[in-house]
Amino acid sequence: MSTGTRVLRTQVLVIGSGAGGAVTAATLAEAGHEVLILEEGPEVDTDRFAGHSPEAVATLYRGGGLTPMLGRPMIAFVEGCCVGGSTEINSGFWHRLPANCYER
Repeated sequence: MSTGTRVLRTQVLVIGSGAGGAVTAATLAEAGHEVLILEEGPEVDTDRFAGHSPEAVATLYRGGGLTPMLGRPMIAFVEGCCVGGSTEINSGFWHRLPANCYER
C-alpha cells in the first residue's frame, strides 16, 4: 500500500524560501552543491491579487495576517507563509529613500 510519500536525497536542505533561504540556496548551488529548498506555504501567483486585499492577506500571511506576541506591551506582527516567505510580503513595506535625503 502506497503512502503517497517519496524519499528525496540532497546534500543541503534549506528550510524556507525567503530572502535568507533563497540566497543561501543559490550561493550553495553556484558552489556546486545539490540543494533542495523546503517551504511550507504554497506557490502563489501574486499578480492575481489586488494589493493587500483580504484574499491576499488570507493566502500569503501566516494566521491571516495577525500573529500576536504576548508580553509587555503586546504587539502583532505579520509573517509570510508562501513561497518567498516574509520577503514576498515585506517587499511592499519598504521603499527606497528619496535621492534628496541621502546627504541629509
